[in-house]
Amino acid sequence: KLDRGFDAARIADDGTDQFLIDPLIPDQVTTVFFGDGSAAKSWLLENIMLHAATGRDFLWMETPARPVLYVDYEDSSVTFRRRMIRIARGMGFEAIPEGMIYYWSARGLPFAEQLEAVRQKIRQEGIGLVVIDSGAPACGGKPEDSDIALGFFRALSKLKTAVVVICHIPKAGDDVVNAVIMCTS
Repeated sequence: KLDRGFDAARIADDGTDQFLIDPLIPDQVTTVFFGDGSAAKSWLLENIMLHAATGRDFLWMETPARPVLYVDYEDSSVTFRRRMIRIARGMGFEAIPEGMIYYWSARGLPFAEQLEAVRQKIRQEGIGLVVIDSGAPACGGKPEDSDIALGFFRALSKLKTAVVVICHIPKAGDDVVNAVIMCTS
């Protein structure tokens, strides 16, 4: 018999855990934020984005001062701008800092179809954080379909930067499999 189990307390730390914002957002992997509709997920992530872009601590967490990209499947650029201005003014800025916050209108296209253009933007601007709002329409199909969900997450893994995907908790009567697939991929 092969026994591969051993005491987890004896696992050596290899020092590879890296975070964009420790311990909230790991670097170069995808993090999924789940919440009910209208629970302020977009506001929270836009606030984190502005802190990350300007290098200001978010709560007690240090942030890196790297440009950020918001890939929007939910609202309009005007709504995004309005929110960002409110957040910026709350942080003491007169306006949204130029050259640090980028907006990408997804226009309903599956994320995988926009992957190369987004990768080019990341390289061109030195983007350190990508926020996708929201996961279900970004998948380009039913997220409960494992091939669709896996294709989406494979595309995200090619970005080689921190990614946060905002997802909604299914309402009563919605397919609960959606939440399970999005969370475990």
